[in-house]
Amino acid sequence: NEQGKYVIEPKFRMMIPDEDKYLVKIEYVSWGWCDASGNMINKKHFEGARLFNGNDLAPVKVDGLWGYADLNGKIRIEPQFVEAYSFNDGENAVVIDKKTSLRGLIDTRGKWVMMPEYSDLYLIPGKNKYMVEKSYGFACRQSNGKYIMPFIGRTIDDDMMKDFLGLTRYAVATSDYIEM
Repeated sequence: NEQGKYVIEPKFRMMIPDEDKYLVKIEYVSWGWCDASGNMINKKHFEGARLFNGNDLAPVKVDGLWGYADLNGKIRIEPQFVEAYSFNDGENAVVIDKKTSLRGLIDTRGKWVMMPEYSDLYLIPGKNKYMVEKSYGFACRQSNGKYIMPFIGRTIDDDMMKDFLGLTRYAVATSDYIEM
């Protein structure tokens, strides 16, 4: 704090702020959440965990696979993914399927919203739209399945992604886009 005193005694290997709680690394391979006083919130610890980011579920790693747990540590979506990311506005999360190693989108019940068929899948912030990439190019798709920009036959790098996001905002703002 401002007086140089510990608010939470140093007992964790790492602490990452997550709104009114902290994601903490307890040991080398053990993660959980503590409150603002340093008290553990969940009894169960995980191999890996990510932030809640304002959602009711957070990605957790169990036996080498990712699923989702609530703040008490109760598994809500069984670990079944190679990789899992935080939910976007409590609705959808990008995951990597263990069978195909491709990215898809699930809802908070673990049901597929977009089947895992993309080599990459990025959220376009604030739009409920996603940039999807396959080996032959990229497109813009809504989570309801509609393509709002068809596949363009090229891959994408960081600079192209910035251009893509600008183009998408322009296209959506002017209604000058193709629906498929």
